[in-house]
Amino acid sequence: MMRRMILRLAGIGLFAALAVGLAERPGTAVLEWRGWRIDTSAALLFAVVAVVAAVTALLYRSWVAAARIPRGLRRLRRGRRRERGYRALTQGLAAAAGGDGAEAARLARRADALLDEPPLTLLLNAQAAELAGDEAAARRCFDEMLQQPETAFPALRGLLAQARERGDDGGALDYARRAFALRPRTPWVVTTLFDLQVKADLWQEALTTVEAGLKHGVYSAADGRRSRVVVLLACSAAAGDAGDPRRALELARRAHGIDPDYMPATLRLVGLLAGGGQKRAAARLCRDAWAARPHPEIARLYLAIRQEEDGLTRMRRIERLVAENSDDIESHFAVAGAAIEAGLWGAARARLDAADAVGGRDARLCRLRADLEEAQHNDAEAARRWLLAAAEAAPGPGWLCGSCGAAWRHWSPVCGGCEGFATLDWARPRGGPAAAALPVAAGTG
Repeated sequence: MMRRMILRLAGIGLFAALAVGLAERPGTAVLEWRGWRIDTSAALLFAVVAVVAAVTALLYRSWVAAARIPRGLRRLRRGRRRERGYRALTQGLAAAAGGDGAEAARLARRADALLDEPPLTLLLNAQAAELAGDEAAARRCFDEMLQQPETAFPALRGLLAQARERGDDGGALDYARRAFALRPRTPWVVTTLFDLQVKADLWQEALTTVEAGLKHGVYSAADGRRSRVVVLLACSAAAGDAGDPRRALELARRAHGIDPDYMPATLRLVGLLAGGGQKRAAARLCRDAWAARPHPEIARLYLAIRQEEDGLTRMRRIERLVAENSDDIESHFAVAGAAIEAGLWGAARARLDAADAVGGRDARLCRLRADLEEAQHNDAEAARRWLLAAAEAAPGPGWLCGSCGAAWRHWSPVCGGCEGFATLDWARPRGGPAAAALPVAAGTG
């Protein structure tokens, strides 16, 4: 803008200087042509030339403007047509969002007629077809949208939803992978892909997905950490099943390192350490875990490290295990069980009385009482009474699904009832004695 103004001022100044110069020195100009002779001043000749040039320029601009009128009218008509097309497209999308399939289809046809841009109208056509229940037509629209880079992502979302609705998990997984390749930061893409990978037991792929979700902020720190731990444990189990104990142990160490307080990670690592001959490391991990959070499976694994020991030795080992948390109810149960096995009836009875005082009379305590009566006195009738009491008592803690409430004997990454991921935790069933009727499934280990 400034440059143009400077040039105009310079031109005006030059013209003024030339006019002043001609006025001061008018001079003469002679024109001869075919016998005609014109004598005039140079100033007048300059003025005539300037007028002719101005008229010529004006005529040229008028001609150019007149030549542009048809093209401008065509552009105006196209603009109005596009405006009506976009209005129809917007209204159609609003109708589709409101569930009015017939109106969405009508406006889609109108937008198709007004707009020569298929990528814009294909999505509306697909939504209208879905609302009308015409999945084949919707799929054709989505397939066409896949050919356009700007509409490929919504097309994949539509095709993925269709695949999941018809139970095609393999097809849905393929679409989810392609969507993830296009938009790895989109939350629904990450979570959907992860769910499908978990359902297909593709644990290594699921690990990559959850780590990408953590990196891009799809998962919170707490949720992402728990998901990583559970997936790592599943990867460890898969490596063990594939005959790769070293890889299984490495993955279990990673899981335990991320969340040392997560009991399934501790149990998995203890079992692999003991099975791999690292008995001291396994025993040390058991003692640390018991001091933090006693668990009956820890006591079982701790005794299983040296199975050849006699009852008294096993009793002393259990006492060492529970030494730093001896007043916990699990400590009472662990010592009572070892005492019954060793024939130390008084110690067993004292521990059971202590457990009764700490945690109430649940089914585990009743079963141990039955074992004690039968082992010490060979009293089958007393044992039967305690077993009947166990059937009516509140159940002990177990691996409970936080989503469906199912109880399982063993922990698993996925609930066998509702297929919820990372929903199993060690807890007591709610509902008191009535919860004793809760079915306990075998679990997947």
